[in-house]
Amino acid sequence: MILGGLTVTEVPDEPYVLPYGAISEAFGMTGWSALTNGTTKGGAVIVRLRDGQGRIVVRAQDDSLNLATIDLLNPGGPLSGAAWVDTGLHAGSEPHCQALLDSESLGDMACLFVNRTSKSVNLYFLDPSGHYASPSYELGGHNPGFRPTLLPRVAWWGDAPFVDSELMTTGYEALAWDGGVSGWRLSARFTQKYMEGAGLGQSPWGPAVSTQPGVPDQWTQMHGAYPTPLDCIEDNAEILCAVGTLTGQIRVIALQEADAGEYVSAAPVQRFVTSAVPNGLSINIAPSLIRLGSGHLVVTVRGEDGHIWQVRIRPGYLNPVGPWIDEGGYTRAGSGISCIANNEEPTCFAQGMDGRIYWKKFATASGL
Repeated sequence: MILGGLTVTEVPDEPYVLPYGAISEAFGMTGWSALTNGTTKGGAVIVRLRDGQGRIVVRAQDDSLNLATIDLLNPGGPLSGAAWVDTGLHAGSEPHCQALLDSESLGDMACLFVNRTSKSVNLYFLDPSGHYASPSYELGGHNPGFRPTLLPRVAWWGDAPFVDSELMTTGYEALAWDGGVSGWRLSARFTQKYMEGAGLGQSPWGPAVSTQPGVPDQWTQMHGAYPTPLDCIEDNAEILCAVGTLTGQIRVIALQEADAGEYVSAAPVQRFVTSAVPNGLSINIAPSLIRLGSGHLVVTVRGEDGHIWQVRIRPGYLNPVGPWIDEGGYTRAGSGISCIANNEEPTCFAQGMDGRIYWKKFATASGL
């Protein structure tokens, strides 16, 4: 596959899966609860909207993206077929979505995924009901090794969000992993027309009237080695990202500000580094990084043993990084993990070997 002119080995879309009935209880999802009845193509992404509601977005076997409303405190399950909405979108990778921070609607979200035909990175906007409400924004790149990552904040250009009485320019940033040891970063700007009471779902923003979309040579190779994809959060005005190492550890790094251009030449600052994941780290999916209400961080990964492992990081402590905690499960290689924080309680979602999505609440004191 090629990203930014670099050719790497392609990661299979469909890892080999044993029939679920042939998997012993020791290698099942004991301690986890099934959220979906049917099988999905890869993992799920869980989104907390600005109004506090929860959404799950999955890729079906026909590549369609489907969305359902879930209770983030008690996800329950399995979800019935009637709970799902077909967004009308088709993807060539798992999606990565977040609440749309620049919208007056509390329910809109932005989703990033790989186009299944062109293999480039695409950006779409969804309304709360799960219907897409924008054209496709082609951001370039080609065949990243995992789903692209949408950074968790929106950048404004100019002294104020409004360029004039009708136009507004916003920016979104994406990261992509090439399947080897390189990370790539793109900043894309969108100028949208203000349309009171119309436009993007329940948002007042209409379709873009001009764009500066990305193309492959506009992706910037990030300084340093990135043997895994990245997952990022906003923490105290910094963008923190978790990424694996060749020695099976996880680094938490702070990205440079994009509009300063410093990330082109400067390496991200390392904030924390964990011990090696017991029994090895799966390098073909992104670690999950979340922030608890206390400010503590939780990193969740898939081990090579198929188990889900988590570690707590307590910024400001003399020894901030705790031990790895085995959360069990027997999950698919190449399938992403999505976690959320309910105050001090992490809840994570992963794909079992039977192809279904499962969830588990982690103990609030684990790793402390």
